[in-house]
This record gives sequence, C-alpha cells and structure tokens, in this order.
Amino acid sequence: MLKHLAPVLCLFIITPLIAEYLLGNVPTTWIVLLPVLSLLYGSGAVLIRELARKTGRGWPTIATLAFAYAVVEEAFATQSWFNPNFEGQRLLDYGYVEALGTSPSWIVFVVILHVAWSICTPIALTEVIFTKTRLEPWLSAKGICVVAGLFASSIAILMTHFIIKDQFVASPMQFAASASVAVALIVVAFVLFPPKRENSDAKISSGGLADTPPPWSMGALVLAVGSAFYMIQEFAPKAGIPAWITACLSLSLALGMLYFVTWSSRRSDWSDRHRFALASGAVLVYCWWGFVIEVDLYGTNALPGRVLLVCASFMFLVLTRLRIRALNT
Repeated sequence: MLKHLAPVLCLFIITPLIAEYLLGNVPTTWIVLLPVLSLLYGSGAVLIRELARKTGRGWPTIATLAFAYAVVEEAFATQSWFNPNFEGQRLLDYGYVEALGTSPSWIVFVVILHVAWSICTPIALTEVIFTKTRLEPWLSAKGICVVAGLFASSIAILMTHFIIKDQFVASPMQFAASASVAVALIVVAFVLFPPKRENSDAKISSGGLADTPPPWSMGALVLAVGSAFYMIQEFAPKAGIPAWITACLSLSLALGMLYFVTWSSRRSDWSDRHRFALASGAVLVYCWWGFVIEVDLYGTNALPGRVLLVCASFMFLVLTRLRIRALNT
C-alpha cells in the first residue's frame, strides 16, 4: 500500500508546482494555495494516469485524456476560453472570432500547454522516479473514485469562484460544445487506443535505422522547441503576425515533437534516461520562462522566491537523475 501511496502523493504535489508555480502564474509567496491547486491539477493528473494504467493503456491515452482535461479546466473551471476579460488580461483579443465567441489561437496555446506541461510532464517525472511500478496502477477502483470526486469538486469550486469574481457565465451553446468535445476525447482515448499486450511499452528494433538520439540531445531539443513555442505566443501579437499563423506555428511545433517522441520511444534502446530527458527539458523551459511571466505579473519583488523555486527544481532534477543512475547500475 505504502509503495503505491508515495508515487500518488508525489504526482499530486509536483503537478501544481510545475503547472502554476514554476510557470510563474502563482508566486511562491502564495504557497498556501498549493492544497487548493493540488485538488485541480494533482487530482486531474492522478486520475488521468490511473485510468490509463488501470486499463492497460499508455501514453496515447494519457495525452488524449490530458486534452480532455484542458477542455474541462479552461471551458468550465475558469471559462478562460469564453471570458473576454478573464483575470483582466484580455486573453481572447488576439485572434477573436465573433461567431465562436472565443479565440482559436488561445485555445490552441492553452491545450498544448496543459497537455505537455500541466499533465504529461509531471506524470513522466513521477513514473521515472518510481520506475519499478511505472506501468502498474497505483490506486484501487475505490481510490480512483475518491480522486475523481476531488477533481469534480475542484472544478465546481473554481467555476463558482470565477463566476462570482468576474461576473461572467459562458453561453449554454458554448458549454454544450465544450462538453461534447471533452466526452468525444475521452471516448477516443479508450476506443482508438486499445490496451497494450502484456501491459508493456511497445518496442521495435532499430531495423538498421539510427538508434534513439542521446538523452541530453532530446532534452535540449525539448528546451529549444518549448522555448520557441512560448516566445511565439509572446512576440507574434506584438509583431502584428496574424493569429492563425501563430496557431499554425504552435501546432507545427507540437505535432513535430509528438512525431519525434513517438518515433524515438519505439526504438529498442529507449529507456528511463530518455523519458527523464524529455521531462527535464520541459521543466527547464518553465524555469527560465517563468521569470518573464512572474516579473510581468508581480514585479521584481517576486524574484527572490522565484530564484529559490528554480534552484529547488534543479536540485530535484539532479536527485532524480542520480536515482535513475543508481537503479540502472
């Protein structure tokens, strides 16, 4: 029981730390909000991971469920997809389409953000740390129901909070369309991607092709692509680049990385070192880009806490790498 409780708690805690604090949306001085944010991000990541592993499925299911998570959070919990002045930031002004009542560019951006960083990165890191049970479910059916209840409660609480705060409620049509998309994604996650045979990662031999790239190069690639993704979102609107071009560039980067990771993960020499490298590259993107976001939102007074958090993140990555090395010797 304890060996399975530890990874669940680890995932429950590091998910909001990465998704909100390391990104810079929430300063470290607001650490008291961690339990609240864990209800949303932590329970969401645990639920997605457990549903996939409990049914013998792998990363395609996890990524698709992460997509559904993005829909639920942004269309229902925060309504950022439809609120034209969410948190006073005018997130929908760039690329707003009147007929849809939203900005497709913002939707593309936030979906990629949640799939890659909010859900998949914390799950990958936790499974690397607890690699001996990486493919096993960590919770019983009862435990999964409890986590699902926590996640549903967090959505209801946040939705109520933002409705009261912003005095905004999306239209019934927007809610219905979002719910339909979320349900469709959940169905796809379990129908299109059947359970893996023997519950193991599928592998193919290199067949004369190049072996998997070195882990360090994969981490560097994720760092470069992830940084480009965020810089496009930051500077494209200021440069007057049309929103549809920004969305296409973002999708191209995401799909290119998806193809590369899928190809690499099916090489016979794929290992925890590669999984860790990919996750580390994603974390490092937030380590530096979070400075930009946090200073913009909270000023230079947030820098001491920011530096402390980044140092803690580096230490976490170093210790995890040492653990991987110890397990492989």
